[in-house]
Amino acid sequence: MLGTYAAICRELNVPLDFPGSAAGYSVLSELSDASCLAEAIIFLATHDTGRNAAFNVTNGDNFRWSQVWPLLAQWFGMPCGVPRHMKLATWMADKGPVWSRIVARHGLEQRSLESLASWEFADFVFEKEWDLLSDTGRLRRAGFNACVDTIAMIRDQLERYREARLLPR
Repeated sequence: MLGTYAAICRELNVPLDFPGSAAGYSVLSELSDASCLAEAIIFLATHDTGRNAAFNVTNGDNFRWSQVWPLLAQWFGMPCGVPRHMKLATWMADKGPVWSRIVARHGLEQRSLESLASWEFADFVFEKEWDLLSDTGRLRRAGFNACVDTIAMIRDQLERYREARLLPR
């Protein structure tokens, strides 16, 4: 989602605006890496401490989009924009032809824009204007202590998408 949005902004020669409010740009957020989540599920399924209990699983760190957004713009070689409260589901609705140009120019895998991201979910993520910090204490006390550097995770995932020819360099 982040890489696709950035690639389209770059193609349109517009800055990478944050698609949320100024408050949403600065609140504390957290993400969950799929690999870390999978490891936690396996751990909890194979240890008695995971039996009959619910657990929050996150990367174990937190961040502000104001920290990540300039890096994202830098990774795509474009200017960082400002918070601009908008719905990506609406903004992306007519960007299919733009994405098709990007795919053709960079020899990417033929995937429709709609198949690459849930823009409604993106709107949910970016519209949050409050700190989000999940309590992972129960998970840690159960013995699962893995954590992921979220900023490195985003960068690594973007690079994997590039290697898979789903995003341009």
